[in-house]
Amino acid sequence: MHGTSVDHGLHTGSLRHGGYFPVLMRARGLMRDMWMHFVCLLLVHTQQIMFYFSSNSINKCDFHRLQAGLPKFSVFSMNDQQIAEYARNIRRLVLKMVHAAKSGHPGGPLGLADIYATLFCDSEIYRFNAKKPDWDSRDRLLLSNGHVCAVRYAAMSLAGFFSEKEVLTFRKVGSKFQGHPSTRYIPAMENSSGSLGQGLSAATGIALGKRLQGKNYNVFVCISDGECGEGMTWEAATAAAHHKAPIIAFMDYNGIQIDGFTKDVCNLGDLEKKFESFGWRATTADGHNIPEIRKSLRDAVSRLTLNPDMGPQIILFRTVLGKGVSFMENAPKWHGTPPNDEQFADAMKQLGVAV
Repeated sequence: MHGTSVDHGLHTGSLRHGGYFPVLMRARGLMRDMWMHFVCLLLVHTQQIMFYFSSNSINKCDFHRLQAGLPKFSVFSMNDQQIAEYARNIRRLVLKMVHAAKSGHPGGPLGLADIYATLFCDSEIYRFNAKKPDWDSRDRLLLSNGHVCAVRYAAMSLAGFFSEKEVLTFRKVGSKFQGHPSTRYIPAMENSSGSLGQGLSAATGIALGKRLQGKNYNVFVCISDGECGEGMTWEAATAAAHHKAPIIAFMDYNGIQIDGFTKDVCNLGDLEKKFESFGWRATTADGHNIPEIRKSLRDAVSRLTLNPDMGPQIILFRTVLGKGVSFMENAPKWHGTPPNDEQFADAMKQLGVAV
C-alpha cells in the first residue's frame, strides 16, 4: 500500500499528510462509536433483565408480605434453606387460619408445606404471576384433596396473591376462602373441590385440552392417598395413561384419612406399583426433604419438556401429617381438628413464634 499500513482502521500514512490531528480525530470517533455501542448494549441488557424480573413467565414471591421478618429477595436466588423458611411461614399461617376459624384441617396442610413451598419458590418447576393470576401461559395447579386448601391459600398469600388479612377470614361466612376452594370466588385455584377423587379427572381433561390447543403450560395436580380408595381416581388414571395425558401428579402420601390410618380403613397396597401398572411413570420421594422434593419435581418437568408425549407422571411424596408440630405429627385426630388456644400457642412456639 505504498508504505501505508493499516492497524485497527488507522492509516499510519496519515502521519505524513497533516500530522497527528487526523489520527486523533479518527481515534476520538472510534472511542465515541465504542461508547455508543456500549451504551446500546447496556440498555438492551437492562431491558432484558427488567423483563426477566417483571414478565409473566416468572414467579413472584413477595417476601415483603411475610410477617416474620424475612428479607425480600428474588425467587431465583432462593436456596433450600430459604425454601424451608418459606415452608415454616406456610405452617404458621395455616395454624393462624385454622385457629381463627375454629374449624378446618390442620394436619394435611402442615404435611404438605414443604412441597408447596418448593412449588411456589422455584420457577423452574411452577410458573405463575401473582399480579396477573389469569396469565394464559401460567402452569395449572389443581387441588383434588380440597380439604387441605389452607396450605394452598397460605402459599398463595405469601407469594402475593392475597393479603394475610384476607386469608384469615378462612371458613367464615361470606369469605371467598372456603373450606373447599371454589373457582367462583378464587379463579386462580384452577378447580373447585368437594367430594374427593375428582381432581385427577379434571387434570386429565385440562392436560388433553391444552394439547389440542397447542398450549405449552404444565398441569400439576395434588391428590391424597386416602382418595385412592375412590373408583373415580382409577378411572382417571386409566384414561390419562390411554391418552398419554401430560400430567404431573403428586400425592400427599401420609397414610392417614379422616377415619384413621388408611391401612386400617381400606388397605391401598403398593400405590407406586399400582400407578405403574396403569401405565404411569411413578416414583416415591421424601416429602420433607427440600432438595429431594426439588429434584423430583424438576426431573418430572424436564422429562415432560423433552418428551411431551411420554404420558402421565406421579410422585408419591411420603409425608407426615401435622409435620412441624410434635403433638400433631402422625396423629389421625389432627386430620380435621382445629387447635384450641393453648394448643395453638404451643404449636406456634414450636414453629418459632411467640403468641
